[in-house]
Amino acid sequence: MKTIITFLAAILIAINGFGQIEFKGYIVNEKGKKLNNVEIKLYEENSLIHSDFITNKFAFNLWINRYYTIELSKEGYFTKRIVFSTLASVYYADPFECDIELIKKSDDIDDSDFDFPVAIVEYKQYQGGFHYNIVKNNGIEKEGQLITQQEE
Repeated sequence: MKTIITFLAAILIAINGFGQIEFKGYIVNEKGKKLNNVEIKLYEENSLIHSDFITNKFAFNLWINRYYTIELSKEGYFTKRIVFSTLASVYYADPFECDIELIKKSDDIDDSDFDFPVAIVEYKQYQGGFHYNIVKNNGIEKEGQLITQQEE
Protein backbone atom coordinates (compact mmCIF):
# COMPACT_ATOMS: atom_id res chain seq x y z
CA MET A 1 0.00 0.00 0.00
CA LYS A 2 2.81 2.38 0.92
CA THR A 3 4.49 1.66 -2.42
CA ILE A 4 1.30 2.45 -4.33
CA ILE A 5 0.88 5.79 -2.54
CA THR A 6 4.52 6.69 -3.18
CA PHE A 7 4.14 5.73 -6.85
CA LEU A 8 0.96 7.81 -7.25
CA ALA A 9 2.58 10.79 -5.54
CA ALA A 10 5.56 10.56 -7.91
CA ILE A 11 3.24 10.48 -10.93
CA LEU A 12 1.30 13.52 -9.71
CA ILE A 13 4.51 15.47 -9.17
CA ALA A 14 5.74 14.54 -12.66
CA ILE A 15 2.42 15.48 -14.28
CA ASN A 16 2.50 18.87 -12.59
CA GLY A 17 5.55 19.77 -14.71
CA PHE A 18 3.65 18.95 -17.90
CA GLY A 19 0.99 21.27 -19.15
CA GLN A 20 3.09 24.37 -18.50
CA ILE A 21 5.17 26.53 -20.78
CA GLU A 22 8.12 28.57 -19.62
CA PHE A 23 8.03 32.17 -20.86
CA LYS A 24 11.21 34.07 -20.05
CA GLY A 25 13.39 36.86 -21.23
CA TYR A 26 14.84 40.30 -20.65
CA ILE A 27 13.40 43.80 -20.67
CA VAL A 28 15.55 46.14 -22.75
CA ASN A 29 15.55 49.75 -23.93
CA GLU A 30 15.69 50.93 -27.56
CA LYS A 31 19.46 50.39 -27.64
CA GLY A 32 19.19 46.82 -26.34
CA LYS A 33 20.46 47.64 -22.85
CA LYS A 34 18.80 45.59 -20.10
CA LEU A 35 16.48 47.62 -17.86
CA ASN A 36 16.11 47.29 -14.09
CA ASN A 37 13.21 48.10 -11.79
CA VAL A 38 10.51 47.28 -14.33
CA GLU A 39 7.05 46.52 -12.96
CA ILE A 40 5.61 43.40 -14.52
CA LYS A 41 2.00 42.32 -14.11
CA LEU A 42 0.67 38.98 -15.27
CA TYR A 43 -3.05 38.59 -15.95
CA GLU A 44 -4.85 35.32 -16.62
CA GLU A 45 -7.89 36.22 -18.68
CA ASN A 46 -8.69 39.56 -16.93
CA SER A 47 -7.58 38.64 -13.41
CA LEU A 48 -4.25 39.86 -12.01
CA ILE A 49 -2.35 36.78 -10.82
CA HIS A 50 1.15 38.19 -10.29
CA SER A 51 2.77 41.59 -9.85
CA ASP A 52 6.42 42.31 -9.12
CA PHE A 53 9.36 44.58 -9.85
CA ILE A 54 12.06 42.75 -11.75
CA THR A 55 15.75 43.24 -12.31
CA ASN A 56 15.96 42.89 -16.10
CA LYS A 57 15.14 39.14 -16.36
CA PHE A 58 11.70 37.59 -15.96
CA ALA A 59 10.39 34.02 -16.07
CA PHE A 60 6.89 32.59 -15.78
CA ASN A 61 5.48 29.09 -16.03
CA LEU A 62 2.18 29.46 -17.87
CA TRP A 63 -0.51 26.78 -17.98
CA ILE A 64 -1.48 25.31 -21.34
CA ASN A 65 -4.80 26.32 -22.95
CA ARG A 66 -5.17 29.74 -21.34
CA TYR A 67 -4.85 33.38 -22.30
CA TYR A 68 -2.45 35.70 -20.47
CA THR A 69 -1.60 39.37 -20.72
CA ILE A 70 1.82 40.62 -19.64
CA GLU A 71 1.98 44.31 -18.75
CA LEU A 72 5.36 46.03 -18.40
CA SER A 73 5.84 49.53 -17.03
CA LYS A 74 8.73 51.71 -15.98
CA GLU A 75 8.89 55.40 -15.16
CA GLY A 76 9.83 57.40 -18.25
CA TYR A 77 8.74 54.61 -20.63
CA PHE A 78 5.47 53.72 -22.32
CA THR A 79 3.58 50.84 -20.71
CA LYS A 80 3.58 47.79 -22.95
CA ARG A 81 1.04 44.96 -23.03
CA ILE A 82 1.56 41.61 -24.73
CA VAL A 83 -1.07 38.90 -25.16
CA PHE A 84 0.24 35.36 -24.70
CA SER A 85 -1.97 32.49 -25.84
CA THR A 86 -1.01 29.01 -24.65
CA LEU A 87 -3.81 27.34 -26.60
CA ALA A 88 -2.12 24.26 -27.99
CA SER A 89 -2.88 20.66 -28.74
CA VAL A 90 0.31 19.58 -26.98
CA TYR A 91 1.21 19.19 -23.32
CA TYR A 92 4.81 20.22 -23.74
CA ALA A 93 6.41 23.03 -25.70
CA ASP A 94 9.92 24.39 -25.69
CA PRO A 95 10.34 27.52 -23.57
CA PHE A 96 9.61 30.81 -25.32
CA GLU A 97 12.49 33.17 -24.65
CA CYS A 98 12.53 36.76 -25.89
CA ASP A 99 13.71 40.29 -25.28
CA ILE A 100 10.95 42.86 -24.83
CA GLU A 101 11.78 46.45 -25.67
CA LEU A 102 10.30 49.37 -23.78
CA ILE A 103 10.13 52.70 -25.62
CA LYS A 104 11.05 55.98 -23.91
CA LYS A 105 8.23 58.48 -23.62
CA SER A 106 8.34 61.16 -26.27
CA ASP A 107 6.15 64.07 -27.31
CA ASP A 108 6.25 62.64 -30.85
CA ILE A 109 4.32 59.52 -29.81
CA ASP A 110 0.79 59.54 -28.43
CA ASP A 111 0.58 57.34 -25.34
CA SER A 112 -2.92 56.19 -26.36
CA ASP A 113 -1.15 54.11 -29.02
CA PHE A 114 -0.06 51.83 -26.17
CA ASP A 115 -3.54 51.31 -24.66
CA PHE A 116 -3.84 48.00 -26.50
CA PRO A 117 -1.47 45.03 -26.73
CA VAL A 118 1.49 45.60 -29.04
CA ALA A 119 2.08 41.90 -29.75
CA ILE A 120 0.34 38.55 -29.68
CA VAL A 121 2.37 35.44 -28.89
CA GLU A 122 0.72 32.14 -29.79
CA TYR A 123 1.52 28.49 -30.37
CA LYS A 124 1.59 27.46 -34.02
CA GLN A 125 1.89 23.71 -34.27
CA TYR A 126 2.64 23.78 -38.01
CA GLN A 127 5.66 26.01 -37.24
CA GLY A 128 6.74 23.86 -34.31
CA GLY A 129 6.45 26.32 -31.46
CA PHE A 130 5.53 29.75 -30.23
CA HIS A 131 5.65 32.74 -32.56
CA TYR A 132 4.61 36.36 -32.26
CA ASN A 133 2.85 38.96 -34.35
CA ILE A 134 3.45 42.67 -33.87
CA VAL A 135 0.25 44.71 -33.69
CA LYS A 136 0.59 48.09 -35.39
CA ASN A 137 -1.25 50.81 -33.48
CA ASN A 138 -2.40 53.85 -35.48
CA GLY A 139 0.24 53.28 -38.11
CA ILE A 140 3.18 53.58 -35.70
CA GLU A 141 5.97 51.52 -37.08
CA LYS A 142 9.24 51.58 -35.24
CA GLU A 143 12.58 50.59 -36.66
CA GLY A 144 13.53 47.17 -35.41
CA GLN A 145 11.30 44.83 -33.52
CA LEU A 146 9.49 45.40 -30.25
CA ILE A 147 10.03 41.77 -29.31
CA THR A 148 13.03 39.74 -30.38
CA GLN A 149 12.95 35.99 -29.95
CA GLN A 150 16.27 34.77 -28.66
CA GLU A 151 18.10 32.18 -30.70
CA GLU A 152 18.90 28.93 -28.95
